[in-house]
Amino acid sequence: MESKDIFQLFVSLPALVINIIALVVLLKSRKLPYQIRILSLNLCSADCLSSLFLCIDRRAFEIISGKILEKYFLILIYAQTSLIFITYFNLDRFLAFMFAMKYYNFLSATKVKIACALAWAVGPLMTSLQFCAMSYVDFCDKVYTGVASAISEYFFFAIFSSNLFMFAYIVYKIRVCMFRVGPTRLSASRPLCHQLAGQRTFRKIVVITGTFLSLYAPGMGWTLIKPFVSNSKVVLYMNMCTGIFFTISTILNPIFYVLRFSECRFQILLFRHLCNREKYEDVLRERNKHYATYSIDHSLSQPEQPDTSANRHLSTKL
Repeated sequence: MESKDIFQLFVSLPALVINIIALVVLLKSRKLPYQIRILSLNLCSADCLSSLFLCIDRRAFEIISGKILEKYFLILIYAQTSLIFITYFNLDRFLAFMFAMKYYNFLSATKVKIACALAWAVGPLMTSLQFCAMSYVDFCDKVYTGVASAISEYFFFAIFSSNLFMFAYIVYKIRVCMFRVGPTRLSASRPLCHQLAGQRTFRKIVVITGTFLSLYAPGMGWTLIKPFVSNSKVVLYMNMCTGIFFTISTILNPIFYVLRFSECRFQILLFRHLCNREKYEDVLRERNKHYATYSIDHSLSQPEQPDTSANRHLSTKL
């Protein structure tokens, strides 16, 4: 193995392991919203495959197919398909903020499956344009810089740019909702609770989407200017740096889009205490309590509503 392949193995192996763990956890997590579970499964599958091919020695591909760039072609297929699935997550959040319940009434299992199938078709197809020259019937011999390659690069850059727009809109909506004045008949603590919940949501959105944008931005910008760079050392250095950023993203994706959910954390604890029946039942009991529709302790801890004239009128009628 060359030093370059050893380094790639070192950085991609943790990504492969954590994505496999996330896939196992997702298969057991039945209480996640359907579209979140399906998108997470597809995202982790794409990241898992890109990490797997990154672990394999480059010479293995050259021996099997005789193509120099087949390894990087396969890695790029799943890395750019992963970009589409992350965009789906942001689109799901964006449509939920824009249309609220109308969006969830429109959403269905069939539409989610069609969107995922479309991602798996478009990702490899658009990536192939960068490695294929139809006029010479060449494939994976080099990265081509023709019209087809430019279409592919601008297509993925447009997808990335759409995330910037959706991120700005979501942050704006959260800030507006946080400081919106509520009805005066509600208790004084209710607006404060809404504001604290809005702050937590704001922080999560900024951390998750902001990290994704910062890791993908150098690579997206580099794909646009790389055809105009003639210095081979600069190209090699930038390819290595952007590749590291993409690999870090594949490590963080399962954390941000899978393990941050309560259901997934419960499943990890259940796996951990699988041989300890007492702790396993404690975690299962805590999970059932978490998803209970009504909690006596929580209801008793809530402050009483003020005795407004509307409440007095309602109690008199009852």
